[in-house]
Amino acid sequence: MGGRPTPEVLYLHPSGHLNDLVVPTGAVSCLNAIKVPRAGRYAFEVSDDEIRAARIVAMDLHWSVGLPGFVRLVRQVRAIHPRAVVVAGGITAGHYPRALLEREPVDFVIRGDSEVAFAALVDAVLRGRSPDGIANVYGRDLPDPPARRMTRAEFDASDPLTVDWFPTYARVTDWQSVAFSQGRTLPVARGCPFRCPTCYGSYADSFGKGYIIRSPTSVVERVRQAQELGVRHLRLIVGKPGVRALSAVIGALASAGPFRFEGSVGLYVCTPPSEDGLRALDEAFTCPVDLSVVPPEEHVPRLSPEALAEESAAWERVARFAGSSRRIHLDLWATTSPVFQRLRRELAGRRGDATDREDRERRVTVTLGAVWLVTRPVSGGETVGLDLLHDAMEPVWTFYAARLLSPSLARLLRPFQFLDALTEDPDALPDPGGVLTPFFRRMMENWRRHHVPTLPGIAFGVVPVTLRPAARVNRERHGTRYWGAMGVVGRGDVIAAGGTREMGAVADHRGVTLEGPCPWPPGRGAVAVIPLPLDQGATGRAWLDALAEDGLVVIRPARGSANTPGEVSVRFTLRVQDISAALLDASGEALAVGRADLGYYETSPRAGSGGA
Repeated sequence: MGGRPTPEVLYLHPSGHLNDLVVPTGAVSCLNAIKVPRAGRYAFEVSDDEIRAARIVAMDLHWSVGLPGFVRLVRQVRAIHPRAVVVAGGITAGHYPRALLEREPVDFVIRGDSEVAFAALVDAVLRGRSPDGIANVYGRDLPDPPARRMTRAEFDASDPLTVDWFPTYARVTDWQSVAFSQGRTLPVARGCPFRCPTCYGSYADSFGKGYIIRSPTSVVERVRQAQELGVRHLRLIVGKPGVRALSAVIGALASAGPFRFEGSVGLYVCTPPSEDGLRALDEAFTCPVDLSVVPPEEHVPRLSPEALAEESAAWERVARFAGSSRRIHLDLWATTSPVFQRLRRELAGRRGDATDREDRERRVTVTLGAVWLVTRPVSGGETVGLDLLHDAMEPVWTFYAARLLSPSLARLLRPFQFLDALTEDPDALPDPGGVLTPFFRRMMENWRRHHVPTLPGIAFGVVPVTLRPAARVNRERHGTRYWGAMGVVGRGDVIAAGGTREMGAVADHRGVTLEGPCPWPPGRGAVAVIPLPLDQGATGRAWLDALAEDGLVVIRPARGSANTPGEVSVRFTLRVQDISAALLDASGEALAVGRADLGYYETSPRAGSGGA
């Protein structure tokens, strides 16, 4: 631990999210609310010794997609350290406090505002006192606790930015990512007066009544803190405050600024700023400012016709301002196909002449955020059972594995990009026909059911292939990049192929591993990886050739190992957006290693995300 005291509280972030490196801001502010030695680790990096040394292990069940990884991590912690006090929190945990206590070996679940509750719980556990009666803290042998909202003063005092106790997160949080952005997050508001099923309002019932907004003074202090910490990207969760409250926050930032960030500042805000507010926002920062908004016609409860017309007109004014602004970008973040298509048509009709069209397209965009309709609990909505939620999210890894290991499936899935900000509507995709049709139909079935295009039941096999002497191994295909011994070959590069062996898939708290034996490829050979038919059909040369139309992912032995007899073992280790590969001999020695990634990060994931 670098000479620091052994942490009494260990925070762990589970694996299996759409971006494993993003940490919920509430977890950061909870750990900053305690004054005892603490440490943070990702599930892929924590050691057994670190788990054994902690008295309290805290972990988040924040986004519903992380439930399977959370379950595996909890059980791993309990197996290693049976006496640890395990605490769960996060917006999804807040919907299932009793179910989690009954189903999983956790000791406490915090529901709602957590910072004050977590600090009180940690103090009670470390002092050997009963936590009975601590607001918002559920325990297996405790009665249901009283619910308590934070005061504005407590919210102002919360610190979601300091992360020196979590070294890896401190290092990777400023990486530039394509989606589900890295960066520190500052909650300006907690809760929402609306209950939109695609946004934070959908979780409002788990926080209780009320809507808290930071004071303008606190917002300025925290933005200044972020600037002093050297934060590259800052995200502000503003929600839908009244116009007066929003104007007060923006005005305070403009008066205290301009603030300087190397990257950008994002505001998730559904209240249209006034024209004075927009000018103030333009002056408050020297970097790009991104406004992300759920269109008012998608708000729940629905706005009256008069209110809808007024807000739509206000956002029209914001769009016109952004179109000529020095730095403001507006993203209308539709979540349903009809609204997305209508906004796209209207935006296209408002484009200026060719000389300024490119700038306008960059400054005002419409994207489809339908992934936020992912199966999950929502306030006032139909209850999603914990078992159903787990089963729906368990195959999320298949979306990434398919893109990384099969150029054919990568082409099929590429319109989904990284799910959060689509530029085209997946529901309009045509059936590709041929061998890909069963994969297409299964992914679309799950997209329409859960809003994640997963391929449950998919299996991958490995097959030894002999390549032409002049075979060219490509390093990029359909957005996937390959490194080391991995690459893509074309159909005409394969001279001969052996029998296909299915790999087994094992999921643990760190991720998913695919592994299996394969005969050693003769001559100038390689090992190709292919998806197996969903109907368990034949996997002969015809199947291989059909998939090879888009190319085959191969791993090639290093020079000098071509005469190794017998079988080798192939192992692929998936860490969401990247996968590491190893070709191993009978003794476990690596004959070749490689990596594939989706170009998700501007900075290579090698150091921080568990890649090879």
